[in-house]
Amino acid sequence: MSTLKKLTLNKKIRIKKTALGAEHLDAILAKFAEGEGSTLAFFPLTKEIEEKAESFFGEALPDGFDRYLIVCEDGVTVYFTNEISKIYALYEILRNYDGGIGGGMIYGRAYMQMRGYKTYLPPKDDIAGYKRVMDMILYLGYNTLTIELVGAAEYKSHPEINEGWEELCAIFAQRNGFTRDIARSFIYPKNSIHVESGGGKVLSVEELCEIRDYAYARGIEIIPEMPCLSHSDYLLYKHPEFAEVPEDHYPDVCCPSNPDYYKMLFEIFDDMIEIFKPKRINVGHDELYVLGRCPRCKGKRAADLLAGDLTKIRDFLASRGVKTMLWGDKVSKAWHGGNPAFHVRLPQENGRTVTFKEKTYPWRGFMCRSVPEFLEYVKEHPSTEAWFVEETASCLENLPSDLEISSWSYFEGEMHEDTHAAKGFCTLFGNCAPDRFRDMRRRTTKTGSLGFSVSNWGNVDPISAQREGHLFRLFFGAHVAWDKDYNEGNKEPLYRKVAEEMFALFNKEALAAPHILVDHTCDFAIDHYSFDCGFRVIREDFYIGDYEITYKNGEKSLYPVVWGENIGPAIKDMEKLRTALSDRAVSFEPIGTALPLIGKDTFAYRIAIPVTGEVESIRFVKNEKCTGEVAFAWVRK
Repeated sequence: MSTLKKLTLNKKIRIKKTALGAEHLDAILAKFAEGEGSTLAFFPLTKEIEEKAESFFGEALPDGFDRYLIVCEDGVTVYFTNEISKIYALYEILRNYDGGIGGGMIYGRAYMQMRGYKTYLPPKDDIAGYKRVMDMILYLGYNTLTIELVGAAEYKSHPEINEGWEELCAIFAQRNGFTRDIARSFIYPKNSIHVESGGGKVLSVEELCEIRDYAYARGIEIIPEMPCLSHSDYLLYKHPEFAEVPEDHYPDVCCPSNPDYYKMLFEIFDDMIEIFKPKRINVGHDELYVLGRCPRCKGKRAADLLAGDLTKIRDFLASRGVKTMLWGDKVSKAWHGGNPAFHVRLPQENGRTVTFKEKTYPWRGFMCRSVPEFLEYVKEHPSTEAWFVEETASCLENLPSDLEISSWSYFEGEMHEDTHAAKGFCTLFGNCAPDRFRDMRRRTTKTGSLGFSVSNWGNVDPISAQREGHLFRLFFGAHVAWDKDYNEGNKEPLYRKVAEEMFALFNKEALAAPHILVDHTCDFAIDHYSFDCGFRVIREDFYIGDYEITYKNGEKSLYPVVWGENIGPAIKDMEKLRTALSDRAVSFEPIGTALPLIGKDTFAYRIAIPVTGEVESIRFVKNEKCTGEVAFAWVRK
């Protein structure tokens, strides 16, 4: 991604295909280099070169992180500040290369230190696909990959955790979204059961090292995420003796007063520290609704228990030279966070039940209410059942100030990061939606800010990530992180630009070969949950038919039409249409595979379909999933 660019196309400089001394650099160079031309050279960026560039651009080079300068004169020279900036520079040359690159200069730098993507471990059979994910984030100028391990990483010290993980995931694999039912089958809610990691299996130490080596060779920092205290179902499935609520049939909160729990936890920390040798570990601690309930903890303040727990963990990790990062909701006075609250149990729906391990439990929804809201609510509903969650935000006063807080409460304003900074904590804006984040550029570069990270709480395959909006957020965030001309006050042009970039990139092969363009839409929607936390994309559920393409030679081919993947509903409310991109409405799930086309009074999705000959006609053949009509028009390219 570039910050300053001044190229002239009067003369194009061709780059010769040569060995750069690193496999990953050679792989990028091979995408544009030719048999003849100039040799690409690399040198460290010096003050003298910066002054030359400032004279060329007529302005000072903005400071920042991971900087590079591309100088195109008689040949092409890349000046870099670190290893990862070499990769960013090569991808920038690729973006500007069309039979050569014009003369001039390109300067790039990131505004913020950390630009991250949070995922689970990939399935064992798709490590190659995960490497492509790493290539993609490098292409977009990211430098950090948080990987939530849970039970999917091999723990040499505690193989029973891995055995339990595979048993647990096999249970949830029986029915799509079963995790959501379990989350509503006890007297307090359990948010986000994370069985996607590893595809429900366990990656060996060798496989983890393969992922590590690929990332580290390219300058990507890996942050292992190892949830503990909360979201600890993967630990407690084989160790229910460590549960804070012993009677829970699906425990996910550990007892912070049990020394044996910490012995086990620190042993698996050591397992992962040996593999990843990380700078920091994210220890989770988010969505913690239970403290002070077990006999060991009874009578102790929740805030004190949390402070004691985090101090123990921090001290252990510090002894290993590792920083402690945590999700910040429970150490902040955030909505659904560290304030006292009640989780109201809603009435059972039509006798709905959940069966787990041959026992049946009533299914109930939950509603989180602050204490004042609950006291008003209970006046109208005196028989209400509710689970009280004690405040924990006051623990911040007693925490070591070198903790790093990943805050997903940025949408509430700036009070949380300002409180953290005033007490010496650093903040990473996690679970970040750059397309919705107000004042993101300024806030991610404030004192105490580390940067931002986009989260994927589902499967990491391209279609799942596209339909959940994670890919759109990654592309949008790249512009916020690198573009000098990013306009916080008018994001709409960037929404459209990002959609066009994604379409061009994801359909690169189809657009470069014989193809037809089809602009289409439908008048219906197919209901579904977000594809995360145990709910996966089952493509057959959204497959609504095929385009039957007839060629002039009489041959035919079929192209599948999949709701949410390459087609979506038209938006007839024009006011909603104007804000649809910024709202990431369901209509924009197809962005990437398809290009949204917004006209004055029309709305459609453009797809590129490869063809093998001259097309005579095209028709849509619907199936039983297609409950309405599909309108389309096509043109051969």
